[in-house]
Parts: sequence; C-alpha cells; structure tokens
Amino acid sequence: MKVKLFSQLCVLVSIYCSGVCYGAEGNMGSVTDAQNQEMKKKELQKKSKDENEIKLPDFAVVPTAKTLPKGIFKADVPLAYTFGNSGFNNHFERKENGFEIRRVMSAVVLQYGITDSLSFGLGLPYTIHNGLQMNGDKFRKSDFLKRYLNKAISDVEANAPTVLCSGNPCTRQYILNGGTAAANAPIYLPTGEIGTIIANQPIIESLENIITTAAEPKEGVNDIGDLQLGFLWNLVSPEDKFIPFPIYFSWGMGLRVPTGKFNVAGAFRQTGGDGTLSTGGGTVDGILRTNVDYAFSPAAFLSWQNQVEYSFTDADFSRSSMTNPENFSSANPNNGSGDKGYADTVSNQLTFSRQGVRIYGMAQYALGLGTFAKALKVFGVYSQLKYNIAAKTLLNGKPIYVLGDQFYLKDDSVHPDNGREQFYSAVMGFKINGLPVKFPLELSTEFEYPLIGSNRLVSPMNVMSTLSLYF
Repeated sequence: MKVKLFSQLCVLVSIYCSGVCYGAEGNMGSVTDAQNQEMKKKELQKKSKDENEIKLPDFAVVPTAKTLPKGIFKADVPLAYTFGNSGFNNHFERKENGFEIRRVMSAVVLQYGITDSLSFGLGLPYTIHNGLQMNGDKFRKSDFLKRYLNKAISDVEANAPTVLCSGNPCTRQYILNGGTAAANAPIYLPTGEIGTIIANQPIIESLENIITTAAEPKEGVNDIGDLQLGFLWNLVSPEDKFIPFPIYFSWGMGLRVPTGKFNVAGAFRQTGGDGTLSTGGGTVDGILRTNVDYAFSPAAFLSWQNQVEYSFTDADFSRSSMTNPENFSSANPNNGSGDKGYADTVSNQLTFSRQGVRIYGMAQYALGLGTFAKALKVFGVYSQLKYNIAAKTLLNGKPIYVLGDQFYLKDDSVHPDNGREQFYSAVMGFKINGLPVKFPLELSTEFEYPLIGSNRLVSPMNVMSTLSLYF
C-alpha cells in the first residue's frame, strides 16, 4: 500500500514538475524570441542609419575622382585674377609681344550627387573685368607685326608709283632704309578701308602705325560666359572589394554651350579657349573627362585629371575695322583691288573653326596636414603641373593664333602653320576644409605660373580663391 502511494505521488510530482518546467521553458522561449526580434530590429535600424549616414573625410584633401554622396549639393564660387605680359613664340621661347592682360572672373558651379557614384554638375562663368593693353614699342618687335609689315612692304613695292617714294623707285631696300613719301598718299588696307602714308615721314613708320592701330585692343566684354554641364561617374574606389590597390577612377562627359559673347569687334585675342577679351568660345563643344587618384594614405593623394574637348560646330566671325578697331569693318574688301595696295578680297564675314581636339589637365599631389597633428586636420596643401594643348584654330580654313590675325587670309606667308597653341604651368595651393569637423564650408587659394608654351600672345599668371558650400 505504501509502495503504491509513493509511486502515485512520484507520478504526480513528475507531472507537476514537467508542467512547470515545460511552462518555464515555454515562457523562457517566448522571452528569448522577443529579445532576438528586438535585437534584430535594432541591428537593422543601426545598419540603415549607418548606410544613410554620410561619411565625412578625416582630412582636408579628398580624391579628385570622388563623387558627391547621394542627395548632397555642392556650390563653388571661384574668384580669379589673371595678369601678365609675357607670351611664347612658336619655338617655345618666352617673349613679350607688347600686350598686358588684367582680368577678373568669377563663376557659379553647382554639383549634385544623384547616387553615391554619379554626380551631375553645371557651371556658368562671369567676367567682371576684361582688359588688354598694348605697349606699342614692344609690339613693333613682335612676330605678328613683322609678318604684316613684310606683306605691306611687298605690296607697296609692287604697286606704288615712283612719285610716292620722292621720285625714287619704291623698292624694299628704299623702304627699309627709311625712305620717305613725297606727299600724303592713300593706301587701301586689306579690309578695303583707306589708310594714309604720311608725307616726309619714313614709309615704314607709316606702315607700322597702320598695323599697330589695327591691333590696338579695346576694353573686353564683361558678361556671362559659356554654360557647361555634365556627369561624373565614379567607377573604381578602394571600397570595392575586388580592387587590391588604393585607387580611385572616375569618368565623365559634358557639353559646353556658347552662351557667352564671341564675335567681338577689336578682339585681338588668343584662340586657345581662355576667353581673352571675349566671354565665350563661339562653338558647341563635347567634353570627356578622366580622373585617377592613388591614395598613399587617407591624407595623401597623387592625382591625374585629363579633359578632351571637341568642337561640333563652327562660329560666325566678323572682321574688325583696321582704322577704328572698336567697330566691325563695313568697307568693301574688293576696293582698290589691283590699284594702290591692296585689299585682300576676303569677305568681312568669316568662319571660325577648331580642328582636332583640345587637351588639358593636370597632375596633382595633395596632402592633408592633419597627418602631422590632429589640430591641423582642416588644412591641406597641393601642387599641380598643368597642361593645355589647344585645338588648331582656323579662320576661313587658314591657321591663326590670335583673332586679330584676320587679314590676308589668302596669303600663306601671313598665315604660316606653326603647330598648336599650347602652354604648361605650375600651381601651388592651400585649402581650409570644414568637413573633418562637420562644418560644410571649404576655402582654397592657389597661384599659377606659366612655365613654357608655344604660339601664345600672352601666358598670364593667375591667382584664384574658391569658396565651396555643401548642403
């Protein structure tokens, strides 16, 4: 009996215990599931937050190939002062051609991150002051004047009557030796306008004055420039798991639209696309850009940026007056043909075109000073070597290097093909970047100095500061 009661008690206890244990396990299981779900929820929220949170740079310098994060705008406002008076001849020799440039330009450049790897940008420059002054004595020693003077002497020698040269034969030697004119004598200019050989003055001096007057620059245009827009796509970055090297690579394409002023009277300016005296390039240009960066560390980058441009269209260009170069010429270029020297019979309405591509870019080394001390992380320095190789520029199919070179377009001796206009320069820059301390402003200042070039009327120095805002 006692054994039976004991066994029944054990069964009851076991049932009770199993129920309690099961219930406890069940309750414990429910608590664990809820906790797991809560933990997973928090992990997902944290992951989402981490994905949406923009990683700010730790140093003042960043790769050139890096695109903006998704949803972020960047506005750049540069202010540039350009000045100088030396250029380069076609033998890469530095030379003063008698012109001095003083120009102040600004722009508004907007960029937007469409995705973390694709950015869109557009920019519109504005010229605040656009001046070019001539030193007549230095201009008289320039290659440009020598070419036109040689042509003018040949025309006088071939067509002038003996009476013009005080009864002497009007030979080249007579003119070069300072021979004078017996009386004031009219002479037809290439445009069909009339210039004057002054009496009792060396004929060569009169010819030099006519050419110098035609080249005399006026104040340039102050207005908006050409609108540029495009996309930049970051294709490779060290965050990509399949890239074993710390390399950034981006590729971009864009378009430049001629919203600036190009057809400007008296625009004795170079043609390589830097906007001297005008504010626009006159053509619709396609643009391809490549950016490559090698990261020595998060604070040091070696970069290469290259841009290739091709002009899809030509531009209309009107010849300036040689007697009053602030205006376009309205004279008949057939005037005096075969009589008195010697209009060039070329229409005053010309066609400007670019042949081939323009290539320009830079190699850069940038260093964040925060690598030396944490307190310096908002400061950075950079140095650049820039290159600019212009497309060949033509007026009515003849090579030109300044847009004042617009006369005698049928004469190859006045328009020799000296190759492309090009120049190379060095840049030193300093920047303050607030992003490492979560302040969305950046300020950079740089100085550019021309090192060497070819076919450049003026290769000026340049000081530029750029204020950038992120939002």
